[in-house]
Formats: sequence, C-alpha cells, structure tokens
Amino acid sequence: MSEDIPSNSYPLTPTSRNTHPRSRGLPHIKLSVNKNIQHGVKEVKGIIANYQEFVNRGNVVDLAVGVVIGAAFSSIVNSMVNDLLAPVIGLAAGSQLTEEFVVIRAAPDGQKDFTTRDLAKAAGSVTLDYGNFLQQVINFFLISLFVYLFVRLINVMTFRNESEKAKKDMVCQYCQKKVPVLAIRCSFCTTWLDKETQSKSKRYYPEVSLEEADPVAEA
Repeated sequence: MSEDIPSNSYPLTPTSRNTHPRSRGLPHIKLSVNKNIQHGVKEVKGIIANYQEFVNRGNVVDLAVGVVIGAAFSSIVNSMVNDLLAPVIGLAAGSQLTEEFVVIRAAPDGQKDFTTRDLAKAAGSVTLDYGNFLQQVINFFLISLFVYLFVRLINVMTFRNESEKAKKDMVCQYCQKKVPVLAIRCSFCTTWLDKETQSKSKRYYPEVSLEEADPVAEA
C-alpha cells in the first residue's frame, strides 16, 4: 500500500536543491554577506594602517614627549614658587602672596575684614585678588626663564657636537666638498689630496693647458 505524496512536495534529487523556492536565494545572500565582510575587513585594515602611519610620524612623538616634559617641568617650577619663594615673600609681607586681596564689595551682612579669599567669597563679598595674579606672573617669568636656559643649553651642546664633527672634516680645494681629514682622495672629484700621491700623479699624468687641449683656441 503506497502512501499519498503531497502535491507541493519536491523529490530529493541532486538538482532539486537549487530549484527549491526556499533555497533559491541562499547563494546570493551568502555572496553579499561575504562581500560585506571583506569590505569591512579592508576598511579596518586601512584605518589601522593610517593610524600606524600617523603615530610613526616624528612630529607626533616629539609633540607627546614635549607635552609630558612640559607638564613635569611646569609642576617643578610651580612647586619652587609655592614652596620656596612664596613663604619668603609671605614672611616679608606678613601673609601669603596668594591671600593678598582687596574687598571691593562687602558681604550682605556688611562685613569687610576677612583673613582669606575663601572666607570672603563664602560670605558673599567681591574681592580683587591681586596677590594670586602676581604669583601667576612670577610663575610665568620663572617658567620662561628656565625654558630659555634649557634651550640655550641644548643649543650649546648641539653647536659643540657640530664643531667637533667639523674638525674631523676638511674642504676639498678643487670641488669645495667636505671630505674626512684622513682622506687621501676626494670622493666627489677624485682628486688626490695627499701631496706625495698628488706629485706622483702629476709625474705620470702631467697637466695640459686649455690652449694645448683645444686646437680651435690655437687657430
């Protein structure tokens, strides 16, 4: 007794997998997904390559080092001003330099005498903090002075290295190019720089004047 086969069923044949309505669009979907994945991977690789090129630039590294050193240098100068110079100035003035201020508007309760800026502002008064401004000016001049001295030190060291390097070189009297002092022959114009070798070369290859070398000039 045979079973009834539904009319909408398809026989399982090797060619029926691609002709089935449910599997007809799967290859196209897989192909589009693969293309999208490849495109995404290519974009990510491009971003990583551009980032590596950006980081490998000398300017970026120099800028990062300069920012770090500048922050550390600024903290050192601020500590010197706040911990060394400010107490001396405060001892002479009777109070810390940052706490020198003038009340230009009294508090709502009429009080004008305050020992610190924080107390004056907490009471609601308006103050002119000239002491803090003077300390910031001192910080600026000290930082600029130390930066100038630091740059000058670097320039002196660089000039010294260049001068020492210049002592190891000499200028060829024929082509005016720099060659090592111990060089026997110029690497640019191939002239013998050693006097003994130069005299031997002149003995075997005597110099010829332009008039002798150019028959047209004689005519």
